[in-house]
Amino acid sequence: MGSGISVEGNDNIIKYNRTLNTGYNGICFYKRNIIEYNYVKNALLTKDDGGGIYTAAAGTYPNAPTAGSIIRNNIVDGVFGTLEGWDKWLYRGGHGIFLDENSGKVTIENNTVVNGSHSCIFIRTSFDETVRNNTLMSARRVFLVGTDYGGSKFTNNIVCALNRDIDNKDIQWLVSNYKGPDILFNYNTYIDHYNSTNVFRIDEVTNYSFEGWKAATGQDANSTIDITKFVNGEIEEIFYNDTKQTKTFNLGNSVYKDIYGQQVPQTFVLAPFTSKILIKTKAVVAVDNTLPTITSFSIPTTSSTFIVPVSSFSASDNYTITGYKITETSNIPNVNDAGWNSLAPTSYTFISEGTKTLYAWAKDASGNVSKSVSDQVVITLIDNNPGIVGNTEVSTASSISPNRRATPITFNEAAVIESISIYHNGGTGGALMGVYANQGGTPSTQLGSTSITAVNSVEGWQKVLLKSPVAVNAGQTVWLSWVFENNPGIRYSVGTPSRAQSTQTWSAGLPSSFGVSEFGDYIYSIYCTSVKPSLEVSTTRKKSTSSG
Repeated sequence: MGSGISVEGNDNIIKYNRTLNTGYNGICFYKRNIIEYNYVKNALLTKDDGGGIYTAAAGTYPNAPTAGSIIRNNIVDGVFGTLEGWDKWLYRGGHGIFLDENSGKVTIENNTVVNGSHSCIFIRTSFDETVRNNTLMSARRVFLVGTDYGGSKFTNNIVCALNRDIDNKDIQWLVSNYKGPDILFNYNTYIDHYNSTNVFRIDEVTNYSFEGWKAATGQDANSTIDITKFVNGEIEEIFYNDTKQTKTFNLGNSVYKDIYGQQVPQTFVLAPFTSKILIKTKAVVAVDNTLPTITSFSIPTTSSTFIVPVSSFSASDNYTITGYKITETSNIPNVNDAGWNSLAPTSYTFISEGTKTLYAWAKDASGNVSKSVSDQVVITLIDNNPGIVGNTEVSTASSISPNRRATPITFNEAAVIESISIYHNGGTGGALMGVYANQGGTPSTQLGSTSITAVNSVEGWQKVLLKSPVAVNAGQTVWLSWVFENNPGIRYSVGTPSRAQSTQTWSAGLPSSFGVSEFGDYIYSIYCTSVKPSLEVSTTRKKSTSSG
């Protein structure tokens, strides 16, 4: 009758577990933890009013012990509940992911949640929650808000309702919002092929169409909805990969289209813990094989810095462009590669001088990648112009962990580090960054640090000067470290070299010794700028002059 996994402490990583057929919650936790890459199937088979993934922090607003928790890349399929297990309700209370009772400042991202008796995601008496990039399908209320005290965001989610709830008592609502006018809804994709009106609900009293919902709330300005009726026996199906390996699906002789109306190939591949909603249809949908076209791409012919602006970058498609990418190679990028951006990049950062060629690419919703258009720039640095070492690529995933972290970089030549730049989502509070020596593949002694700096309020790179420059030798590895008072979301991708993480948070700052670390295979968008240790002029560079 109990939960599959229950965790009481802080800073645990609950990962790669399978909880099947539990009487109560699949996974529950009550403090700051990371819940990732788990598969929860058939929860709340005996009791009610719980979740596939559940947390609560009653009476702690605004200082929730769950602050900083991340629920990401999980698959939850089937959270049922039973009125015999809790007879206070008229309807079963099975919620896919349930943030209960003041569980504030939690990030829910990149999850697949399907078949909840009551909701796919439920945030109750919540605040400052971030719910993004999730695929939600089939529940009485697919996304449910039960009072939000402000600061929460629901963005870039796919929200799909079926015809009736699990007990055939009501239609399925896409969104039901009891109270919480301050929650932000935007850039979501809503789908309901059965009910075209009254699919959004406010205060359990008034039902709205999509346009009525937007007018009443002022939300979802850039969201879309598909309420076209099914024909020819069409039906939704969800495909997901609940394994650690990529998985190939074979659709046989059946014809499927994606949620954008494009026919999908007979076979397709899903990365671990990802999903795709498809529509099985008897009608043959035209396959989109048309490549996007780069209509303009240009960069300056010369540059005296490694950061080169993009003068123009535009593309067109017979449907819509979904991504832009710039590379230094003519090899066609995969549509699932890191580094695709929804907006055309405005600059590119190199790591060395010389004649450089950039290749511009675009992709569409059907996975077609354009032919490239290239342009060249000659980079010749002025003496002592800053060099860049680190990861200048802006990744798409974000981490809001409060722990002090560090990532290694290695210098090819002697240099003096002057500043550190990190890409974040914008926020409040303070930031500290620093440089640590390397000892046996781990960060050790602090070599330098920044002063406490206010976090930029808008998304982008934030550059902070070190209090004193740090000299490094050719071939030397150092660790760039950071810690935030209120982590605004640091961009990262999966990969190596591994980052180090301390158990300490903001209160410990950047101590003289980094301390004990645990490691994870993640690459962060952080780099440093440096100058050569000598002002000696190279005959291969332009020489800067000054008067007086």
